[in-house]
Amino acid sequence: MPPKEIPQMGPGSKISALIDAVKKNLIITEVKTKRELLIDFSSCGFTVLPVELCKNEEVIELAVKFLLPFNRLKQLPGNIDALVNLRHIDMKCNVMTSIPGSVFNLQQLEFLDCSHNAIKAIPGTVKNCLFLHTFICEDNKLKTLPTTINKCSALKLVNAKLNEMKKVPKSIYEIGGQVDLSHNQIAELPSASVKSPALRSLDVSHNKISEIPSNINVVYTLVWLNLSYNCLETVPQELSQLKYLHYLDISHNQLTSLPDVFGPQAFSVAVLKASYNKLTSLPTDTGWMKVLEELYVDNNEIIELPKEIPKLQCLKKLDLSGNKLTSIDVLVSVTSLEELIFAQNQVEELPESIQAMKNLVRIDFSGNQIVSLPKSLGRISSLKDILGANNRITEVDETLGQHQLLRTLDLGYNRLTELPEDLVRWRTLEILRVNNDRITVLPPAIEMMESLYEMDLSENSFTEFYFPKPIEILNLSNNPVPVQTSDQTSPIMSIGESDSCRRLTALDLSSLKLDSIPPSLFNCRLLVTLKLANNKIKVLSEQLGKLKNLEYFDAHNNEITEIPIQIDQLHQLYYLDLSHNSIGEFPMNLAKLHRIKHLDMSRNNIEKLPDLQNLDHLVYLDLSYNKLMEIPEENLDVLASLLTLNLSNNLLTVFPPDLAYLYRLKILDMSGNDLKELPPEINELVSLEKLDLHDNMLEELPASIGKMKTLTYLDVSNNKIMSIPATINAMGSRCELKLEEQSSIKAREMEEDPPNES
Repeated sequence: MPPKEIPQMGPGSKISALIDAVKKNLIITEVKTKRELLIDFSSCGFTVLPVELCKNEEVIELAVKFLLPFNRLKQLPGNIDALVNLRHIDMKCNVMTSIPGSVFNLQQLEFLDCSHNAIKAIPGTVKNCLFLHTFICEDNKLKTLPTTINKCSALKLVNAKLNEMKKVPKSIYEIGGQVDLSHNQIAELPSASVKSPALRSLDVSHNKISEIPSNINVVYTLVWLNLSYNCLETVPQELSQLKYLHYLDISHNQLTSLPDVFGPQAFSVAVLKASYNKLTSLPTDTGWMKVLEELYVDNNEIIELPKEIPKLQCLKKLDLSGNKLTSIDVLVSVTSLEELIFAQNQVEELPESIQAMKNLVRIDFSGNQIVSLPKSLGRISSLKDILGANNRITEVDETLGQHQLLRTLDLGYNRLTELPEDLVRWRTLEILRVNNDRITVLPPAIEMMESLYEMDLSENSFTEFYFPKPIEILNLSNNPVPVQTSDQTSPIMSIGESDSCRRLTALDLSSLKLDSIPPSLFNCRLLVTLKLANNKIKVLSEQLGKLKNLEYFDAHNNEITEIPIQIDQLHQLYYLDLSHNSIGEFPMNLAKLHRIKHLDMSRNNIEKLPDLQNLDHLVYLDLSYNKLMEIPEENLDVLASLLTLNLSNNLLTVFPPDLAYLYRLKILDMSGNDLKELPPEINELVSLEKLDLHDNMLEELPASIGKMKTLTYLDVSNNKIMSIPATINAMGSRCELKLEEQSSIKAREMEEDPPNES
């Protein structure tokens, strides 16, 4: 008698009976002698889930983790609660519009991630999940949170940012952990009249909040509060009664003065951020800030500092950048300061008594009007980092560094004409930036600096270079150094020969009039970033493939005609810019770079594209100003990660229908082509914000464009459109429309053949 066939579903069903396409994604492990099942359907291209999953007895018994991200699922099966032992569900990056209430009948559920979908509401049955500690629902279309969410007693994290919420229930104050409601449309926070406040951290940044509830002090458990990027003009007095609050961010609002809310009880605030407001002064009564360690009031309109500021006896970091200060003399008495930032002000000199700041480690005075550095700056023995770019400094005192162990010296964009000949006082320097100065000679002693790993010498008048042995990050761009390809001993051509440059991870040789890549450069096997832009390079060497660690490569604006096949050996490459060259072919090998996120091949001579099926991580693609006549439709959906696509100024006549299913695309530019029509399914571009189709041959527009709710910019000017659908005209209130310069007789001028030169 033949053995009985094991069923896929129902009584006696086993995993072994499932089809291979399903079974290969089921992983059984043993944890403390107990078998557990991981269901991993990540990036499988599913639109629906196999019905067998929730009806297979062995799956039901063993499944504890369900991974479904990066598919096209529109919904979960309603009977998912059959998987009674599930503890972890990850369903991010699908196209779901709802969550079945049955999900929250899973009594063991601890972790749920439904982010990056189109979910409109969370079922009230969420209260049934007593063990749920992490709930991530960011980037959906939620209008609010369920009032019952506080019933999930184990909740430690609710991430609901990037939704469409205009209000939230007051029950959020009773969640015993962290709640992130940032990047929504909330106009006001709910009253805090709750019985059991438990909230510890609240982030409501990037909303439209103009008022904080006056009873916010009821939520006495708050220790961390972010109110930045809102519309606040004042903050209530009751905020001072949050006696455990140690972090407060009220930056990017409309405050004209620091709120008078920090009464005698407000001893716990250690970090206060009030950047990007309209402050004209700081409070004169600063005694309340007894434990304040970090104060950020940058990018305001502060003209003068109060003489009482030395009372901030615990202050370690102060950021005053982007104000209207002309003096910082009073700060020399704030002796606890370790980091002082007053970049982008109008200060003309550093105080001679600055050496009193005995704990100062880092000072940033870039972007002021300082002409010279006082000798006393060199007497602060604790000072390690000096950032003084964008001033008017003409020289560096030779004693700087004599009593210090300097780590960073940034004096770029000044008026320096020379560096000290003897660099022994700078022997501990790790970072030296003197870019955009007027220096002509680099001291040979720089070769002996044993700690210097970053050096920016760009935009000077150097004709000769020396390199310290530890150098890792080097910018030599835009100098008049003579470069002769025939002289392989010159500093540039031999850059990879010496041990001093073998450690290089970032190198910029842009704007040096190079006509070829120095062969020795390919010995720098640790290179991660390589910039060769604005030269006269004609050939990309086959040796490029030796740079296996390369992640960022910029060779735009050269004379390159082809890409070597060895480029597919750059497995780590994520950024490639070969724009403004003379490349005639997009090689298949380039399409094998599956890690690449940013690809710019604009302004070349490319006529045809290969199958792009491996470029599934692309976020930015620019193929504008080429000679493309068509876009291959095969596997176009693999470009689902694209946010920006520029195909402008080619010879395209057809809008590929599958292009409309790039559902994450935000910017699409196909202007300057010969498109005659658009597919009606163009509204499937559900994330599109900007659509540029000007200068084509379009005669009509599909009415479905009017359904594109995220679209804020539409340019169809200079076409052949004689009537606009009412649905598109109705978009005018929320979308910038450009419809001018239409002509029914528009035609392309025929290009003349080149003259016969025989």
